[in-house]
Amino acid sequence: MSYGRRSIKNIETCSKSLQRVAHRAMLLAESLGFDLTVTEGHRGEEEQNEAFKKKLSKLKFPRSRHNRKPSQAIHILPYPILWPTEKQKEKTRAKCLGRFYIVATIVRLAAKYERVKIRWGGDWNGDGKIMDNDFDDLGHFETVSRNESQQDKDLKQNRALKRKRVKGIGSM
Repeated sequence: MSYGRRSIKNIETCSKSLQRVAHRAMLLAESLGFDLTVTEGHRGEEEQNEAFKKKLSKLKFPRSRHNRKPSQAIHILPYPILWPTEKQKEKTRAKCLGRFYIVATIVRLAAKYERVKIRWGGDWNGDGKIMDNDFDDLGHFETVSRNESQQDKDLKQNRALKRKRVKGIGSM
């Protein structure tokens, strides 16, 4: 198993750090008997605005990390892609969806191994609580700068302090 031509072409539009993550993810997936595909790297203005129009992105051009050159975002999906549908039985839907979470684990491990800080579209704030996501983009991974990483930590700490204060008031 290895990436196909389209995947390789999409990977080549990404930053060197994302390229390393994508290749490491492929090796990890291969060792597990799992196959991956890369459906997007860089998006031009037309593609980005179309994704926004279809509600596949929350950002218009040029605000997405997909719009940078080289791209700071990539879509890595299980192959073959089996999107869950409303008509499927609950068990089948869960299995289709579960494959995306397996890929997320593989890519996040690859990023950790490559020492690349990434954000996943299934847990935008990186708190490990996937149920608080209001916009799921399960195949989306993007690089995060050190400055943004610190801002995320500060935001989490502020939320935790607010929760403690609210709990403290409620117990009086």
